[in-house]
Amino acid sequence: MRDCSCRGPSAGFVHLSCLAKYAEEKYMGNPNDKDRDLVWKHCPTCHHEYQSEFSVDLARLFVACKGGI
Repeated sequence: MRDCSCRGPSAGFVHLSCLAKYAEEKYMGNPNDKDRDLVWKHCPTCHHEYQSEFSVDLARLFVACKGGI
């Protein structure tokens, strides 16, 4: 999927499952990191906020990661 401002032959494309795995590792890795939730909302490279269905799907995975708040 592509849902950020990154452009190029390979930049900007990501599997939702790969991004969720990266975000979960960052989230679980350092509980004192005040920015650890941002990776669930913004591209870690261009910092563009995710939009549309991609953001909804990622939000569902975030809730699952946090234990179904």
